[in-house]
Amino acid sequence: SNSVTMDSAGSITFSVNQLGGFSGHLGMNMAASIPFGGQFDADGNATAVITRGKNPSLTLTLKLDTTGASQQITGTIACKTNWTANLIADHAAFGGRTPAPFTGNYTFAWQGTNDASAGPAGDSYGTAFINRVGILSPVIRLADGVTLSPVVGVSKDGNWPFYLSVFGREIVIGWVHINGSGVMTGTLNWIRNPSAVGNYRAGFTNAVSLTGSTWIAPKNRTSGLNLTSPVITLTGGNLVSDLVPTAIFNPNTLTFSSTSPQLSLRLIPSIGLFDGHFTDPATSRVRLINGVMLQNQNNARGFFMGADQSGAVRFDNP
Repeated sequence: SNSVTMDSAGSITFSVNQLGGFSGHLGMNMAASIPFGGQFDADGNATAVITRGKNPSLTLTLKLDTTGASQQITGTIACKTNWTANLIADHAAFGGRTPAPFTGNYTFAWQGTNDASAGPAGDSYGTAFINRVGILSPVIRLADGVTLSPVVGVSKDGNWPFYLSVFGREIVIGWVHINGSGVMTGTLNWIRNPSAVGNYRAGFTNAVSLTGSTWIAPKNRTSGLNLTSPVITLTGGNLVSDLVPTAIFNPNTLTFSSTSPQLSLRLIPSIGLFDGHFTDPATSRVRLINGVMLQNQNNARGFFMGADQSGAVRFDNP
């Protein structure tokens, strides 16, 4: 089918030897990594059947670009009883004398929803490091409170196959592109199944836009951003109304503080993060704040957890 679903979405990694033999692993929601293998013919075609115990088997139909022009394997993965999904795998092209051109540290985020019933209002965020062989090592914090670190390779064209699977209850999947200037952009599908426990029990299906860029830590004691008179806003997260603290910035400690409402924020420019806390004036409950600074976008975004919903924290120039 053409839509993204939890049952048919996943990630795939495999290696191909000089004789056309291949072996790999398939990662899908609600299942451990599943091994598979097979053989390409002289034209670069192959079929493999993946058994999944009591679950229906899957059929891989693969096409290797034997010209090497695209450095891709394409095809489909099908469950005979339910669905067929397209498959794309990029060659891990970097290493040795060919270092990745986008090596470095990155920060990124995607905006939450304006409708608390449709998903988290907080901004999910992450940091990542790409090494010289194109391996991306992220730490990603979803605005529903989950933290994941899925290591993955980036293609020669700067494409990151973004895939998160959370305890069989939710996935985030899509393609993120890193351009020659180190700017990240991508559209992700975030799907969470209904559940009898935890937050967002009704589940949700949201398309979100990821933005980010390289993070260059400042050598002097500055924030790493060009925020002259930043406005801090707190929204969602079971707040009775939005909060806009009148915060004072201390350049010596790189902290923001406010007394109405009570708020304290600390910038961590060495890694592009910030953290802190504020007191909800309606409930007197202290809420923790965490987020990321985006250098190319010149702002900061993150989230806090309310009673049963996440809220967004953002600061920008007015």
